[in-house]
Amino acid sequence: MGIFAPKEDITEQIKSDSSSEKTEALPAATNSEKTEALPATTNVPLVTAKELPWYPDDFREHFKTGVAFKLLDERPSCYDCTGSVYEVVTKSGCPNGLYVEANVLDASGIIVDFTNDVVSSLPLDGRAKIELYSYESGATRLLVTKVSCS
Repeated sequence: MGIFAPKEDITEQIKSDSSSEKTEALPAATNSEKTEALPATTNVPLVTAKELPWYPDDFREHFKTGVAFKLLDERPSCYDCTGSVYEVVTKSGCPNGLYVEANVLDASGIIVDFTNDVVSSLPLDGRAKIELYSYESGATRLLVTKVSCS
């Protein structure tokens, strides 16, 4: 019932062997600090801060909306319903509100309903719980279609 593709692992593979190692000197030290040479390796993929995700590891951003979701429960405790409960964080806060809407699909992928939830205000570094439910018979999963943070 999840709505996000698996997170791509951000891994760094360091390939080094004694024949490819080089050393680089650190900048000059001050206040009688000693300088040391650090090994440098080739073929090391660099990840810049700009490429690192802004959200915690166990969250997934909904496209590029600045809102990231973490699935808390995909089997909510409601009788005869389909739904999911998420914790959300935002990149810049949503002082004027957060709106999340999802299509409800049946086993064939046909839209049979929609559901939504609203948070009136979410401060920077704030977290909220979003609950999306449907009581439509035949509903099997949800697909988040709209996220609005203002």
